Amino acid sequence: MRDGSNALSIHIVDDDEMVRCGLARLMRSAGHSPLSFADGESLLAHLPQAVPDCVLIDITPTGRLGIKPQERLRARLADIPLIAISARDDEETVRLARQLGARFFFHKPVDGLALLDAIKWVTGDPAARR
Repeated sequence: MRDGSNALSIHIVDDDEMVRCGLARLMRSAGHSPLSFADGESLLAHLPQAVPDCVLIDITPTGRLGIKPQERLRARLADIPLIAISARDDEETVRLARQLGARFFFHKPVDGLALLDAIKWVTGDPAARR
């Protein structure tokens, strides 16, 4: 959660370490505090310790990340803004993102500025709504 500054706690879930590192670097450059996880189960295990302002999650229909524990994720992330990211942009992947409650869906590679704008939007930054 916010620490009194404009920094947001952003949790990143992706099985690709390079993607996690790149997104974390982008978040830090914007003044946010990222935490990275290789899968949805790791995120779920961490949530009792720290509730993020926003979650960026890789969506894969194969079930390796956020989809296999989908019911638990949906329940635990219900009040947390979720942004889905995927290398796939087919109908099934977009449907899965919606089922998780994603407010935005980005196809990889992600435009960093658009992603930062989406984060501002979902976390309630009034400037993002103008």
